[in-house]
Amino acid sequence: MSIRFRFDEDRVIPVPDGLSTQQQQDDWREQAASDFLARWADTKRTVHPHLVEHLDGVLAGAVERARDGRSVAVVLDPEQGFAGQLNILYTPDAVADPVVNDFLAPARSRVYPNPHLVDSEGLGAGVSTTSIQPGEGDGEGEGAAKDAGFRRWFFPGENGSVAAFLGPVNPYTLAFLQEPAHELLVTTTIDGFTAASGTKTVQELVERLTHRMEEWQP
Repeated sequence: MSIRFRFDEDRVIPVPDGLSTQQQQDDWREQAASDFLARWADTKRTVHPHLVEHLDGVLAGAVERARDGRSVAVVLDPEQGFAGQLNILYTPDAVADPVVNDFLAPARSRVYPNPHLVDSEGLGAGVSTTSIQPGEGDGEGEGAAKDAGFRRWFFPGENGSVAAFLGPVNPYTLAFLQEPAHELLVTTTIDGFTAASGTKTVQELVERLTHRMEEWQP
């Protein structure tokens, strides 16, 4: 499977395919971080110290996710110091309605993920939602659970489906990261994937999720 997209080099670092050994991963991570920070230095703009300190770890986490057919890109707001992972997954199989429902509108979300239509040059019409879910931590203070923000996309095609999600990130940071993530998906193409003709399927999905909202409780 080959996934291609256009992206803003000042806001996105895609993880390349084929990093099969630890040495390859370490070499790429070091070079990617160095190139990114150098490019920002050339523009005379300032990268937030928190991101400078943690960029290597952010890239390491993205490499760990980029396997089993999953394409991953790190999305950043360097001046604010924010970073998150955009995951893109393709399946040639039909995805059952309950699975799509739970992906776009997870029951644990603190607010109902109101669905809206989106469009991609290569993936066709899709549906996107934003959710805020309870964190996994326990205890109090630093150990307390922190809410996690997600932006999700689903594109049903003629011969499979594409799902993507940005997160988990601090809900506040979604406002800074979701735009470059969405712009990347708008330009995404996947070899072998044929976008659905028309918008009937996604309109029905939006109607189904909107109807579900009437029965939803946080």
